[in-house]
Amino acid sequence: MSQIEGIISKWESNVNWVIHDTNGNQVPKAMLHGQWLGLRNAIRKSARNDAPVVICLEHGEAFLLSIIACLAEGVPFVPMLPVWPEARRAEIIHFVEPVLVINEDKIGRAHV
Repeated sequence: MSQIEGIISKWESNVNWVIHDTNGNQVPKAMLHGQWLGLRNAIRKSARNDAPVVICLEHGEAFLLSIIACLAEGVPFVPMLPVWPEARRAEIIHFVEPVLVINEDKIGRAHV
């Protein structure tokens, strides 16, 4: 078990911890754990030759889960914000040649 998995396991077993979304609503731990596992599986399936994953999300629970999933898989990542100009995001994607782009719409292969 990796250190990240250990942290997630401790988080799951601690019933006192409560996670809230950006609107202040409580988010069920099971939902977050399912999201994390889905992200981790997508990253695991896409990983190749230390190619990075681009995370293009607003800062929030999905952004954090994406980072944790990359760390758990030992995959480098490049964070971007979706509010950045499209030309800048395209330039970064062209420069880093990611294997995967995670954004609000989908998790998809990198092609901009």
